[in-house]
Amino acid sequence: MPTPSARITLATALLAAGTAWNAGNIGPVTATLAADFSASLTAVGLLSGTVFFVGVLATTVVAPAVAGRIGVGTAARLACVLCGAGNVLFAISPWFGGLLAARVVIGAGLGLALVLGPVFARAYGGVRLLGVFGAGVTIGMAAAIGIGSLLEDAGVDWRVAFGISAVAGVVALPLLPAQMEAGAPPDRHATGMLRAMARSLPLWRVAFVYVGSFGIQLVIGAWLIHYLTVEGDISISLAGLLAFVMFGFSAASREAGGALSARGVSPVILVGVAPLLAAVGLVAIALEPTFGVALGAVILMGIGFSTPYAVMMDEAQRLFPERPVAPITVLQIGTNVFPMIVIPVVGAALAAGNGDAALVALAVVSCGAGIANFKPAVPTR
Repeated sequence: MPTPSARITLATALLAAGTAWNAGNIGPVTATLAADFSASLTAVGLLSGTVFFVGVLATTVVAPAVAGRIGVGTAARLACVLCGAGNVLFAISPWFGGLLAARVVIGAGLGLALVLGPVFARAYGGVRLLGVFGAGVTIGMAAAIGIGSLLEDAGVDWRVAFGISAVAGVVALPLLPAQMEAGAPPDRHATGMLRAMARSLPLWRVAFVYVGSFGIQLVIGAWLIHYLTVEGDISISLAGLLAFVMFGFSAASREAGGALSARGVSPVILVGVAPLLAAVGLVAIALEPTFGVALGAVILMGIGFSTPYAVMMDEAQRLFPERPVAPITVLQIGTNVFPMIVIPVVGAALAAGNGDAALVALAVVSCGAGIANFKPAVPTR
């Protein structure tokens, strides 16, 4: 695989971080949005998850066709513009309906980035740059949660945080190369792959662990601060710090997972065992949401959720090397549908006082995903 330049590496990281920022910027202000717009936690969950992932899912499905028509480079720029414009709309809207529309636009930008970014990264720098892209995704979510929590605790108007989100969305634009094909042409006929992919048990197993890692992490990112402040009596700043720690370890683990895979570490460890650590963290925080336990739990979750990322992205594309966009699209569809459904369900569970049971249920999913991948999806290189 080629060695990427410093500019390509930075562009990859900023594209990932700036667009994924939007998966973490609602969490710190859930209570404030509910109060300002007289909305229930379930409604805020719809805002944070369901309508957001409607936008993500819509562009995930059409990403191959979009890239085929306008090129990967232009599609990546469009992702940045959508994220920036959507956050501006969110910040200035006086109506809850405007927030809903804005989240669909923002989700559309993230959907494009999450499909095309891994294809671009693998083509330019192999599994190592895949790790960088994955790390950028979690750094963006971590920064959004951390900065948003500090601003919220300081009493700063929540609209300021979404102004910052708009800037983050477009920060990669000056660094993106004019051409981003890098030997990985966009897939113009992804629909023709559906039958082969539906029959591929290895792809189903990779999709399971992807949903059981990134999908659950998106759910946790939406509700962790609320859960810790209500069930654990932890301040918003400390809860935001714990969320930041989780995503910080997640970012480091995504990059480390790519590096370890490149050095020949078994995918059984990176993809099979790692999700079990996340399951332990989820159960621990469900049983004892105190600061000390939560600190250990978020570290385990950060490592467990994210170590598999680079290996999963590489395995999916190696299963269908002639059309690399198609399997990434399938993975993203699964991981978008999951939080779209589960985030408001967890919100309802929290409102009913059953947050601990919801976390244990998520732990069961994470554990099952790891066990399903004790056998590698594709032969080790």
